[in-house]
Amino acid sequence: MQKECIICRTLKSNFNEEHIFPKTIGGGFKIYSVCSDCNKSMGDKIDTPFVNLKQILLFRHNYGLQRANRNIKNPFHGKHTTEEGNTVIIQNHGDGFYYDFIPQMQIIETENGPVGKLTLSEKFVKSEEDVIKKYSQEFENRTGQPVGFHKVEKNTSSKPITITVTDSNNDFILGCLKIAYEAAVTCIPKYYTDDLAIVYSKMLEIGKINREYKEYINPPTFPLEEIISKLNKDSAINSFHCAVVISNIETMGLTAIIKIFDMVHCLILSKESIYLDNRVILFLNDSIQETLICSILKHISTFQLEFNTNSFTDNHWLELKQNEPNVGKLFMDAREQIPVYNEKKEMILQHLSPLQSLGNWNTDYGSLSTIAKYNLMLPNGLFLKSTKSNLLYELSVIDFNY
Repeated sequence: MQKECIICRTLKSNFNEEHIFPKTIGGGFKIYSVCSDCNKSMGDKIDTPFVNLKQILLFRHNYGLQRANRNIKNPFHGKHTTEEGNTVIIQNHGDGFYYDFIPQMQIIETENGPVGKLTLSEKFVKSEEDVIKKYSQEFENRTGQPVGFHKVEKNTSSKPITITVTDSNNDFILGCLKIAYEAAVTCIPKYYTDDLAIVYSKMLEIGKINREYKEYINPPTFPLEEIISKLNKDSAINSFHCAVVISNIETMGLTAIIKIFDMVHCLILSKESIYLDNRVILFLNDSIQETLICSILKHISTFQLEFNTNSFTDNHWLELKQNEPNVGKLFMDAREQIPVYNEKKEMILQHLSPLQSLGNWNTDYGSLSTIAKYNLMLPNGLFLKSTKSNLLYELSVIDFNY
Protein backbone atom coordinates (compact mmCIF):
# COMPACT_ATOMS: atom_id res chain seq x y z
CA MET A 1 0.00 0.00 0.00
CA GLN A 2 1.39 3.38 -1.00
CA LYS A 3 1.29 6.60 1.03
CA GLU A 4 2.82 10.05 0.70
CA CYS A 5 6.26 10.69 2.21
CA ILE A 6 6.34 13.91 4.27
CA ILE A 7 9.77 14.82 2.83
CA CYS A 8 9.73 14.15 -0.94
CA ARG A 9 5.88 14.44 -1.03
CA THR A 10 5.52 11.58 -3.48
CA LEU A 11 3.67 8.27 -3.13
CA LYS A 12 5.98 5.53 -1.88
CA SER A 13 5.58 1.99 -0.63
CA ASN A 14 8.82 1.52 1.36
CA PHE A 15 8.93 3.20 4.76
CA ASN A 16 11.00 2.54 7.88
CA GLU A 17 11.26 4.16 11.30
CA GLU A 18 12.49 7.74 11.42
CA HIS A 19 13.73 9.35 14.65
CA ILE A 20 12.57 12.95 15.14
CA PHE A 21 15.66 13.50 17.32
CA PRO A 22 18.59 11.57 15.77
CA LYS A 23 19.05 8.07 17.18
CA THR A 24 22.72 8.72 17.96
CA ILE A 25 21.80 11.37 20.52
CA GLY A 26 19.28 9.06 22.17
CA GLY A 27 16.27 10.09 20.10
CA GLY A 28 13.25 8.05 21.19
CA PHE A 29 10.45 9.67 19.16
CA LYS A 30 9.83 7.41 16.15
CA ILE A 31 7.58 8.15 13.19
CA TYR A 32 6.81 6.11 10.09
CA SER A 33 5.96 8.80 7.54
CA VAL A 34 9.39 9.17 5.88
CA CYS A 35 10.19 6.88 2.95
CA SER A 36 13.33 4.73 3.03
CA ASP A 37 15.08 6.81 0.35
CA CYS A 38 14.53 10.12 2.19
CA ASN A 39 15.42 8.50 5.49
CA LYS A 40 18.81 7.43 4.18
CA SER A 41 19.42 10.70 2.34
CA MET A 42 18.67 12.83 5.41
CA GLY A 43 20.78 10.52 7.54
CA ASP A 44 23.78 11.14 5.29
CA LYS A 45 23.23 14.85 4.53
CA ILE A 46 21.62 16.16 7.73
CA ASP A 47 21.77 13.83 10.76
CA THR A 48 25.41 12.75 10.42
CA PRO A 49 26.89 16.28 10.09
CA PHE A 50 24.53 17.45 12.85
CA VAL A 51 25.45 14.84 15.49
CA ASN A 52 29.16 15.12 14.62
CA LEU A 53 29.38 18.85 15.27
CA LYS A 54 32.05 19.38 17.91
CA GLN A 55 29.53 21.01 20.22
CA ILE A 56 27.25 17.95 20.09
CA LEU A 57 30.14 15.46 20.19
CA LEU A 58 31.14 17.14 23.44
CA PHE A 59 27.80 16.23 25.03
CA ARG A 60 27.76 12.76 23.45
CA HIS A 61 31.16 12.18 25.06
CA ASN A 62 29.96 13.61 28.37
CA TYR A 63 26.81 11.46 28.54
CA GLY A 64 28.41 8.31 27.11
CA LEU A 65 26.28 8.27 23.95
CA GLN A 66 28.24 5.81 21.83
CA ARG A 67 28.91 5.57 18.11
CA ALA A 68 28.61 2.01 16.77
CA ASN A 69 29.27 0.64 20.30
CA ARG A 70 32.37 2.79 20.60
CA ASN A 71 32.78 5.65 23.06
CA ILE A 72 33.00 9.18 21.70
CA LYS A 73 36.36 10.82 22.35
CA ASN A 74 36.54 14.34 23.72
CA PRO A 75 36.41 16.40 20.48
CA PHE A 76 38.39 19.16 22.18
CA HIS A 77 41.21 16.90 23.26
CA GLY A 78 44.60 18.65 23.43
CA LYS A 79 45.69 22.21 24.11
CA HIS A 80 43.67 25.29 23.20
CA THR A 81 44.24 29.02 23.42
CA THR A 82 41.66 31.30 25.03
CA GLU A 83 40.80 34.81 23.84
CA GLU A 84 43.10 36.11 26.59
CA GLY A 85 46.00 34.10 25.16
CA ASN A 86 46.14 31.46 27.92
CA THR A 87 46.81 27.81 27.08
CA VAL A 88 44.17 25.46 28.43
CA ILE A 89 42.93 21.91 28.21
CA ILE A 90 39.24 20.96 28.24
CA GLN A 91 38.19 18.31 30.74
CA ASN A 92 35.01 16.66 31.97
CA HIS A 93 34.50 17.44 35.66
CA GLY A 94 31.41 15.25 35.99
CA ASP A 95 28.91 18.13 35.91
CA GLY A 96 29.95 19.44 32.51
CA PHE A 97 33.02 20.54 30.57
CA TYR A 98 35.49 23.06 31.91
CA TYR A 99 38.80 24.41 30.74
CA ASP A 100 41.83 24.31 33.03
CA PHE A 101 44.88 26.52 32.69
CA ILE A 102 48.08 24.67 31.84
CA PRO A 103 51.05 26.04 33.82
CA GLN A 104 52.67 28.73 31.70
CA MET A 105 54.83 31.74 32.37
CA GLN A 106 54.51 35.11 30.68
CA ILE A 107 57.47 37.54 30.87
CA ILE A 108 56.39 41.19 31.01
CA GLU A 109 58.95 43.97 30.51
CA THR A 110 58.44 46.89 32.91
CA GLU A 111 60.40 50.04 33.87
CA ASN A 112 61.77 48.16 36.84
CA GLY A 113 62.83 45.14 34.82
CA PRO A 114 61.19 41.88 33.75
CA VAL A 115 58.24 40.48 35.69
CA GLY A 116 57.13 36.87 35.41
CA LYS A 117 53.43 36.00 35.57
CA LEU A 118 52.44 32.37 36.07
CA THR A 119 48.90 31.18 35.24
CA LEU A 120 47.64 27.74 36.16
CA SER A 121 44.56 25.97 37.51
CA GLU A 122 44.65 24.85 41.12
CA LYS A 123 44.10 21.20 40.15
CA PHE A 124 47.59 21.20 38.56
CA VAL A 125 49.21 22.34 41.82
CA LYS A 126 50.44 19.51 44.06
CA SER A 127 52.77 21.70 46.08
CA GLU A 128 52.84 25.51 45.97
CA GLU A 129 56.45 25.46 47.11
CA ASP A 130 57.49 23.16 44.25
CA VAL A 131 55.67 25.33 41.69
CA ILE A 132 57.40 28.51 42.90
CA LYS A 133 60.79 26.78 42.90
CA LYS A 134 60.32 25.35 39.39
CA TYR A 135 59.16 28.56 37.74
CA SER A 136 61.62 30.74 39.65
CA GLN A 137 64.34 28.70 37.95
CA GLU A 138 62.60 29.11 34.56
CA PHE A 139 62.37 32.88 35.12
CA GLU A 140 66.10 33.03 35.85
CA ASN A 141 66.93 30.91 32.79
CA ARG A 142 64.83 33.10 30.47
CA THR A 143 65.82 36.52 31.83
CA GLY A 144 69.26 35.95 33.31
CA GLN A 145 68.05 37.54 36.56
CA PRO A 146 67.13 35.92 39.87
CA VAL A 147 63.63 36.25 41.30
CA GLY A 148 63.48 39.10 43.81
CA PHE A 149 60.01 38.35 45.22
CA HIS A 150 56.86 36.43 44.37
CA LYS A 151 53.14 37.03 44.86
CA VAL A 152 50.46 34.31 44.67
CA GLU A 153 46.93 35.11 43.49
CA LYS A 154 44.66 32.07 43.60
CA ASN A 155 41.99 33.11 41.09
CA THR A 156 42.53 30.70 38.24
CA SER A 157 40.12 27.87 39.02
CA SER A 158 38.49 25.84 36.27
CA LYS A 159 36.08 27.77 34.09
CA PRO A 160 32.98 26.34 32.36
CA ILE A 161 32.88 26.20 28.58
CA THR A 162 30.51 28.52 26.78
CA ILE A 163 29.22 27.19 23.46
CA THR A 164 28.00 29.69 20.88
CA VAL A 165 25.88 28.77 17.87
CA THR A 166 25.58 31.36 15.09
CA ASP A 167 23.85 31.50 11.71
CA SER A 168 27.04 30.20 10.13
CA ASN A 169 26.41 26.81 11.76
CA ASN A 170 24.39 25.51 8.80
CA ASP A 171 24.68 21.88 9.89
CA PHE A 172 23.19 22.73 13.28
CA ILE A 173 20.39 24.87 11.84
CA LEU A 174 19.47 22.27 9.19
CA GLY A 175 19.37 19.56 11.87
CA CYS A 176 17.07 21.72 14.01
CA LEU A 177 14.85 22.43 10.98
CA LYS A 178 14.42 18.69 10.37
CA ILE A 179 13.49 18.08 14.01
CA ALA A 180 10.98 20.96 14.12
CA TYR A 181 9.39 20.14 10.75
CA GLU A 182 8.87 16.44 11.55
CA ALA A 183 7.45 17.27 15.00
CA ALA A 184 5.04 19.86 13.56
CA VAL A 185 3.80 17.68 10.68
CA THR A 186 3.33 14.75 13.08
CA CYS A 187 1.34 16.70 15.66
CA ILE A 188 -0.48 19.15 13.37
CA PRO A 189 -1.58 17.32 10.19
CA LYS A 190 -3.01 20.53 8.68
CA TYR A 191 0.43 22.15 8.81
CA TYR A 192 1.68 19.78 6.09
CA THR A 193 0.06 21.92 3.36
CA ASP A 194 1.41 25.25 4.67
CA ASP A 195 3.50 27.28 2.20
CA LEU A 196 6.57 27.25 4.46
CA ALA A 197 6.13 23.56 5.24
CA ILE A 198 6.36 22.80 1.51
CA VAL A 199 9.54 24.90 1.23
CA TYR A 200 11.08 23.23 4.29
CA SER A 201 10.38 19.71 3.03
CA LYS A 202 12.23 20.59 -0.19
CA MET A 203 15.24 21.86 1.78
CA LEU A 204 15.29 18.63 3.79
CA GLU A 205 14.99 16.53 0.65
CA ILE A 206 18.08 18.10 -0.93
CA GLY A 207 19.87 18.61 2.39
CA LYS A 208 20.56 22.30 1.81
CA ILE A 209 19.28 25.57 3.27
CA ASN A 210 17.61 28.03 0.92
CA ARG A 211 19.03 31.37 2.05
CA GLU A 212 16.03 33.21 0.63
CA TYR A 213 14.15 31.99 3.71
CA LYS A 214 16.80 33.01 6.23
CA GLU A 215 14.39 35.37 8.04
CA TYR A 216 12.22 32.33 8.91
CA ILE A 217 14.93 29.72 9.52
CA ASN A 218 17.04 32.08 11.65
CA PRO A 219 14.78 35.05 12.49
CA PRO A 220 16.79 38.10 13.59
CA THR A 221 14.11 39.46 15.95
CA PHE A 222 13.32 36.27 17.86
CA PRO A 223 13.42 37.00 21.66
CA LEU A 224 16.09 34.31 22.12
CA GLU A 225 17.51 35.42 25.49
CA GLU A 226 14.04 35.64 27.00
CA ILE A 227 13.15 32.19 25.67
CA ILE A 228 16.37 30.57 26.93
CA SER A 229 15.72 32.09 30.35
CA LYS A 230 12.19 30.62 30.39
CA LEU A 231 13.44 27.22 29.25
CA ASN A 232 16.07 27.13 31.98
CA LYS A 233 13.48 27.99 34.64
CA ASP A 234 11.02 25.33 33.48
CA SER A 235 12.05 22.26 35.45
CA ALA A 236 10.15 19.95 33.08
CA ILE A 237 12.12 21.13 30.05
CA ASN A 238 15.39 21.65 31.85
CA SER A 239 15.48 18.05 33.10
CA PHE A 240 15.38 16.66 29.53
CA HIS A 241 18.32 16.75 27.12
CA CYS A 242 16.34 17.53 23.96
CA ALA A 243 13.09 19.41 23.48
CA VAL A 244 10.84 21.01 20.88
CA VAL A 245 8.29 23.66 21.86
CA ILE A 246 5.75 24.55 19.15
CA SER A 247 3.50 27.54 19.73
CA ASN A 248 2.10 30.72 18.23
CA ILE A 249 3.93 33.98 18.91
CA GLU A 250 2.05 37.18 18.20
CA THR A 251 3.26 38.99 15.03
CA MET A 252 5.47 36.00 14.08
CA GLY A 253 3.16 33.04 13.47
CA LEU A 254 3.70 29.37 14.31
CA THR A 255 7.16 29.00 15.86
CA ALA A 256 9.42 26.23 17.10
CA ILE A 257 12.09 26.34 19.80
CA ILE A 258 14.54 23.45 19.59
CA LYS A 259 16.75 22.58 22.56
CA ILE A 260 19.64 20.16 21.97
CA PHE A 261 21.50 19.65 25.26
CA ASP A 262 22.57 23.20 26.20
CA MET A 263 22.07 24.71 22.75
CA VAL A 264 18.89 26.42 21.57
CA HIS A 265 17.66 27.43 18.12
CA CYS A 266 14.39 29.13 17.13
CA LEU A 267 12.63 29.23 13.78
CA ILE A 268 9.30 30.19 12.24
CA LEU A 269 7.29 27.24 10.97
CA SER A 270 4.49 29.28 9.41
CA LYS A 271 3.62 32.91 8.85
CA GLU A 272 0.07 31.97 9.86
CA SER A 273 -1.29 31.54 13.40
CA ILE A 274 -4.16 29.23 12.50
CA TYR A 275 -2.92 25.82 13.61
CA LEU A 276 -2.73 25.68 17.42
CA ASP A 277 -4.98 28.49 18.62
CA ASN A 278 -3.52 29.22 22.05
CA ARG A 279 -2.06 25.76 22.67
CA VAL A 280 1.60 24.89 23.11
CA ILE A 281 2.90 21.45 22.07
CA LEU A 282 5.91 20.12 23.91
CA PHE A 283 8.20 17.23 22.86
CA LEU A 284 10.68 16.15 25.56
CA ASN A 285 13.36 13.50 25.10
CA ASP A 286 15.78 12.13 27.69
CA SER A 287 18.82 11.01 25.68
CA ILE A 288 20.07 8.61 28.35
CA GLN A 289 16.93 6.75 29.40
CA GLU A 290 14.99 7.57 26.20
CA THR A 291 12.15 8.82 28.41
CA LEU A 292 9.55 10.57 26.24
CA ILE A 293 6.85 13.12 26.87
CA CYS A 294 4.63 14.68 24.25
CA SER A 295 2.21 17.07 25.87
CA ILE A 296 0.07 20.19 25.58
CA LEU A 297 1.98 22.53 27.85
CA LYS A 298 -0.49 25.26 28.85
CA HIS A 299 -3.47 27.45 28.02
CA ILE A 300 -6.32 25.62 29.73
CA SER A 301 -9.79 27.05 29.24
CA THR A 302 -11.47 25.30 32.20
CA PHE A 303 -10.88 22.33 34.49
CA GLN A 304 -12.83 20.15 36.92
CA LEU A 305 -11.44 18.80 40.18
CA GLU A 306 -11.99 15.51 41.98
CA PHE A 307 -10.77 14.97 45.53
CA ASN A 308 -9.60 11.96 47.50
CA THR A 309 -12.50 11.92 49.96
CA ASN A 310 -11.20 9.09 52.18
CA SER A 311 -9.66 11.63 54.57
CA PHE A 312 -12.61 14.06 54.56
CA THR A 313 -14.21 15.07 57.85
CA ASP A 314 -17.70 16.48 58.36
CA ASN A 315 -16.16 19.95 58.13
CA HIS A 316 -14.84 19.19 54.62
CA TRP A 317 -18.24 18.09 53.37
CA LEU A 318 -20.03 21.02 55.00
CA GLU A 319 -17.64 23.58 53.51
CA LEU A 320 -17.96 22.10 50.00
CA LYS A 321 -21.77 22.16 50.26
CA GLN A 322 -21.75 25.78 51.46
CA ASN A 323 -19.64 26.88 48.48
CA GLU A 324 -21.57 25.19 45.71
CA PRO A 325 -21.85 25.58 42.75
CA ASN A 326 -18.46 27.30 42.31
CA VAL A 327 -16.25 25.33 44.67
CA GLY A 328 -13.12 26.51 42.83
CA LYS A 329 -13.38 29.98 44.38
CA LEU A 330 -12.93 28.40 47.80
CA PHE A 331 -9.26 27.74 46.89
CA MET A 332 -8.57 30.83 44.76
CA ASP A 333 -6.11 33.47 45.99
CA ALA A 334 -6.23 37.24 45.40
CA ARG A 335 -4.64 36.80 41.95
CA GLU A 336 -7.37 34.32 40.98
CA GLN A 337 -4.89 31.46 40.99
CA ILE A 338 -5.31 28.13 42.80
CA PRO A 339 -2.09 27.18 44.63
CA VAL A 340 -1.10 23.56 45.33
CA TYR A 341 0.25 22.51 48.73
CA ASN A 342 1.87 19.52 50.39
CA GLU A 343 0.59 17.84 53.55
CA LYS A 344 2.57 20.34 55.68
CA LYS A 345 0.57 23.19 54.13
CA GLU A 346 3.68 24.39 52.27
CA MET A 347 2.97 25.85 48.82
CA ILE A 348 4.64 23.82 46.06
CA LEU A 349 2.92 25.39 43.01
CA GLN A 350 1.45 28.86 42.62
CA HIS A 351 -1.26 27.53 40.30
CA LEU A 352 -2.74 24.24 39.15
CA SER A 353 -1.90 24.57 35.46
CA PRO A 354 1.73 23.24 35.60
CA LEU A 355 0.32 19.90 36.76
CA GLN A 356 -0.76 19.20 33.21
CA SER A 357 2.90 18.62 32.26
CA LEU A 358 2.48 15.30 34.11
CA GLY A 359 0.32 14.18 31.19
CA ASN A 360 1.97 12.40 28.29
CA TRP A 361 1.18 10.72 24.99
CA ASN A 362 3.84 8.32 23.77
CA THR A 363 2.35 6.92 20.58
CA ASP A 364 -0.73 8.61 19.13
CA TYR A 365 0.82 12.00 18.30
CA GLY A 366 -1.75 12.64 15.58
CA SER A 367 -4.54 13.12 18.11
CA LEU A 368 -2.78 15.96 19.91
CA SER A 369 -4.07 18.73 17.68
CA THR A 370 -7.68 17.70 18.30
CA ILE A 371 -7.52 16.89 22.02
CA ALA A 372 -10.26 18.87 23.80
CA LYS A 373 -10.07 17.24 27.21
CA TYR A 374 -7.44 15.42 29.21
CA ASN A 375 -8.15 13.34 32.32
CA LEU A 376 -5.14 13.44 34.66
CA MET A 377 -4.77 11.01 37.57
CA LEU A 378 -2.61 12.67 40.21
CA PRO A 379 -0.11 11.14 42.66
CA ASN A 380 -0.89 11.24 46.38
CA GLY A 381 0.25 14.18 48.44
CA LEU A 382 -1.06 17.13 46.40
CA PHE A 383 -3.55 19.34 48.22
CA LEU A 384 -5.65 22.46 47.79
CA LYS A 385 -6.07 24.68 50.85
CA SER A 386 -9.32 26.43 51.74
CA THR A 387 -8.92 30.20 51.96
CA LYS A 388 -11.69 30.25 54.59
CA SER A 389 -10.85 27.42 56.96
CA ASN A 390 -7.27 26.39 56.01
CA LEU A 391 -8.52 22.80 55.62
CA LEU A 392 -6.50 20.68 53.15
CA TYR A 393 -8.31 18.85 50.34
CA GLU A 394 -6.27 16.09 48.68
CA LEU A 395 -6.48 16.03 44.88
CA SER A 396 -7.04 12.80 42.96
CA VAL A 397 -8.08 13.77 39.40
CA ILE A 398 -8.14 16.90 37.24
CA ASP A 399 -10.05 17.09 33.96
CA PHE A 400 -8.33 19.73 31.80
CA ASN A 401 -10.36 21.32 29.00
CA TYR A 402 -8.44 22.99 26.18
